[in-house]
Amino acid sequence: MNRNITFGYILIVLGSLVLLNRWLDLSESLFLGLLALCFFGLYLLNHQYGWLVPSGILGGLSAGIFLSHGTGHSSLVIIGLGLGFLAIYPIARLRGPTSRWPLIPGGILLGIGLMVLARSAEWLDPDILSSLGRLWPALLIILGIILIIRALR
Repeated sequence: MNRNITFGYILIVLGSLVLLNRWLDLSESLFLGLLALCFFGLYLLNHQYGWLVPSGILGGLSAGIFLSHGTGHSSLVIIGLGLGFLAIYPIARLRGPTSRWPLIPGGILLGIGLMVLARSAEWLDPDILSSLGRLWPALLIILGIILIIRALR
């Protein structure tokens, strides 16, 4: 598809969403969700990976904001964002081999969000989380050593 046509569609959809938001006063989660669907539609039309990335990120963010309003746990926004990143990989994988990079920020955000949720919901002892907070640099060192050993094989 011609690049100007694609960007023309984007501008029309974005302008339409902003006008719709002014008339209906959409919640931020619904607005972001509709925007995510627009990017996903572009991905389905063009089969270009670049459209799937903002779709996953905005979709996860939308879901996280929606869930956090219902529960009062703001950590669900981080969890939703992590799940949005994680969703990029399997969707792209349906079309063939793809990069695994979304798994890294997705896993990190999901892990942080789950720890914050566990702490705020008092599911874990705060001392355990404090210990994990002091140990994470050691985990980075271990992961770095593993990557170097694998690369030298």
